Amino acid sequence: MIKSVQYLRAIAALMVVMHHVIIKWRQYDVPSLSWFHIGYYVVDLFFIISAYIMCNTTEQREVTFRRFIFARCTRILPLYWLMTVAALAIFIIKPSVVNSSSGTTSVIASFFLLPDGTRFLVNNGWTLSYEFLFYFWLWAIFIQAQ
Repeated sequence: MIKSVQYLRAIAALMVVMHHVIIKWRQYDVPSLSWFHIGYYVVDLFFIISAYIMCNTTEQREVTFRRFIFARCTRILPLYWLMTVAALAIFIIKPSVVNSSSGTTSVIASFFLLPDGTRFLVNNGWTLSYEFLFYFWLWAIFIQAQ
């Protein structure tokens, strides 16, 4: 793997985190870094880099879709589901605190990462739903190539 691409992905991830922190700061009228707007666009860069890394790593070794998706699920879903359960507990107690920016929240879509247009209990779960869609597209491309 090209290390510089991994470094770029880490920088992109940090910029996305900064973007989200700044959004929260704006909600509480904290003026620090209010000029920082590039984080919004870095999400696209992060997805592009992730796609490149995924294609590069799967091309270099024989991997079945079952092993591929199992590895991704065991790495990503336990922590996501733990956070979703915590958000669900908060949502049950005080629904206005979870996704307070409006919109309908779907518990089912949240747990199964279904991109149905509703909000997830963990608001940033939408990125994982698109990541898993990409995994299935990648698998479909591999099937066509074989």
